[in-house]
Amino acid sequence: MYQELFARESIPVIIGTGITGMAISRTLSQKKIKHVAIGTPPHPSRPKLGESINGEGSLDLAELFPEFNQYYFPKKNIVFYTGKLVARCDLDTSKNSIFAAFFKLTGFKVFNHLFHVDRIGFDLTLFQSITQNEHCLFLERKVTDIVYDRDRDKISELVLDDGLKIRPSFVFDATNYVRLLPKKLEIPCYFSSEPQRIIFTHYRSPDSQLCCSDRPSQTESWSHSTNLLKLCQDLDGIKGMAWCIPLGDYVSVGMSISAEKYDLSDRDAIALLDRAYKRRGIDYRQYYTQETEIISVCNQYFKHERAGGTNWLLAGGTYSQVWFPTGSGVATSLYTARFADRFLTSPQKMCQQYEHFMSQFWPSHNVHDRIISSDIESFTSQKMYHWTDSLLTTTVLRICTYAQSRNHKLGGLFAKFIKFLMESKIVKIEFFCKILESNLEQQTEEIHTERSTYL
Repeated sequence: MYQELFARESIPVIIGTGITGMAISRTLSQKKIKHVAIGTPPHPSRPKLGESINGEGSLDLAELFPEFNQYYFPKKNIVFYTGKLVARCDLDTSKNSIFAAFFKLTGFKVFNHLFHVDRIGFDLTLFQSITQNEHCLFLERKVTDIVYDRDRDKISELVLDDGLKIRPSFVFDATNYVRLLPKKLEIPCYFSSEPQRIIFTHYRSPDSQLCCSDRPSQTESWSHSTNLLKLCQDLDGIKGMAWCIPLGDYVSVGMSISAEKYDLSDRDAIALLDRAYKRRGIDYRQYYTQETEIISVCNQYFKHERAGGTNWLLAGGTYSQVWFPTGSGVATSLYTARFADRFLTSPQKMCQQYEHFMSQFWPSHNVHDRIISSDIESFTSQKMYHWTDSLLTTTVLRICTYAQSRNHKLGGLFAKFIKFLMESKIVKIEFFCKILESNLEQQTEEIHTERSTYL
């Protein structure tokens, strides 16, 4: 049946059915564009990366997937633990009239806060939605060969593991770290970090159901925060960068450490992480006692020489990946999805716009790189203010870039004006976050108390 279809017409193909591929498929279906999605269904319970969403990603989730809001949880602030110093950056726009006005004038819908996303429930529901759409043909297969015309920079044929051949009109590579097309097409890749070992898991409340998440069952001060932690060898027995993300009736925790330096088991690494957070006043095991699978993957942050060709695109994390605290994973996926139909009609123009947007994440990556590579003994409040203000500045500049590419003319013009003011240093973001010095066991309580004395 499929052989006849593919023999008589070429068709857009999405390789990979993670969130990037699924979001692209949804856009094409909404535009009534017939296409093929090749991949595997999402796992019904296995933890996923990409649960803490940045500014543009949260905006896109609210606009593109409003019916999925049962999987969204308020991310009202980011707390960053660095030894004796801890910082809190408030992200609740309902308490900040300047931010609310900025989003409105740049053409975005005003929203109260950023999101954490239950990726298990979200991905399962989205997969069911896209595969039931009449415009999507889902094939649970693998691509084993690619026929590529290097002179025309065009993919003419895809060969699947069952021998089926497809003539694609366009190919979206959404294989993420697998990087299928770059390896097959020999696209140069530049790595910006040493190999990282990322270890993560979920802890669930005693009565939790693995298929879904509920509203928070407890309201600890950290329950609406992305809680980042710079692990220190002397304090925590391991050096790296970690996260704790509350998601209703479960919490996601994990870390990124040197793949070459540490050979301890995944379980031992997670045990060290549990103790590190408890040491700083976040005792999530008190509420989330049910253990789940521990996942361990190797990764390096990278960027390819180019993002696309005549009829192909490296979508989202396939093209470029940066340090996870940027929250860029879902955001870059949704950016690609928002403009998916335009890539089919104007690939060269859209690829240039896409590469420009993706480049906006590298300033944040470089700031995080400096933070992560520095010893906490050298941290001062001045450095912390400089870093946090730099990260917020790059975020606002990136959202301005995004607004210019997707919003109405007035919103785009206002975003261009704000970007000019900030790049010219006429408008600056200074001392936005709250920073305090405190004993480890008191840090979580004190950073969330408004009457605390900040530096």
